[in-house]
Amino acid sequence: MGPLAQTFEFFLFSLALGVGGFSILVDSKKIGGGFFRLVSHISFGALLVASFFFWGTRGSFDYRVGIFAMVLLSYLIVGRKHEDEKSAFMWINYFIQTVGMLLILFFFIKENSAVFPWYHFPFFLSSSLLVGIITFSMTLGHWYLVTPKLSEKPLIICTYIIWGVLSFKVFLTLLTFYLGFDSYSGDGYSFNILMLLMRVIWGYVIIGVLSYFTYRLVKMRSIQSATGILYVMTFFVFIGELISIYFYFKYGFYL
Repeated sequence: MGPLAQTFEFFLFSLALGVGGFSILVDSKKIGGGFFRLVSHISFGALLVASFFFWGTRGSFDYRVGIFAMVLLSYLIVGRKHEDEKSAFMWINYFIQTVGMLLILFFFIKENSAVFPWYHFPFFLSSSLLVGIITFSMTLGHWYLVTPKLSEKPLIICTYIIWGVLSFKVFLTLLTFYLGFDSYSGDGYSFNILMLLMRVIWGYVIIGVLSYFTYRLVKMRSIQSATGILYVMTFFVFIGELISIYFYFKYGFYL
């Protein structure tokens, strides 16, 4: 599998895991079952497309096919059957989805990493969580148009999570920059420095600034304006994380 296919496969896994996983932040009674059905359809679509990448690069049956099928079926059930009140059956499906996607992500990272040091999984998982929480926040903000009386507390919590994951990613970037400093020093590595700067500006600085504006707007109950900023943040996190993951698979270094 080439680096481009690996990048898109991981990106789609990130959407499925993050968007579906963070649905636990909202109360189904207050927001309605329709939101959970929407989120499940987004995760189902992302994982379904990712499965084409997965099966298209393997000529025979793989032991992970069963995990894919189980998680896809679970997303489909929730997307069709979730009511306003979350039943025990829906909680079981949430558990299946979250654990199943974590296993899929773990096997993907293990298979596509030349070596498997301790910081590989946190690096990829934090990337997946950042894509997921920002996309989920944008979807949630859009849903306020349907339920305008919904409390702004879930969006505030989403912003805190964005800051937490972003801080952790910055720490990992600084750590890997320190460990691989020789890859950035000297005139011959100016391209690496350029990519690092693009990554930091697009993926960290802009998202950090925009998330602060989102927080302020949500506190003022200007949800529609905050959602507009979340759309922009979604664009930047997509570009930033795609660049980061692609350069890992292509050149073997973290951004």
